[in-house]
Amino acid sequence: YNAGVNYEKAGDPLKSIPLYTKVATTKSEQADKLKPTVYRLLAKIYQNSSLYDDSIKHYKLAMQVNPKDPLVQNYIYNIAVMS
Repeated sequence: YNAGVNYEKAGDPLKSIPLYTKVATTKSEQADKLKPTVYRLLAKIYQNSSLYDDSIKHYKLAMQVNPKDPLVQNYIYNIAVMS
């Protein structure tokens, strides 16, 4: 996860995709805590890369794992704009 964040900070967010994906597919308590953030970060990277179907998928996953996230309304808006 941290390496993915570092790639984003360095201006190379596409290199963070496999790292975030690994966290998203890992079954552990620590990974479960990071999944809402990881899904949101993946959604934003895909959105900025014009990969809208992947972005929508990850915004929906973010809403599923944390439906009380205060950013849910933003996710819904972004999905609507990309649809």
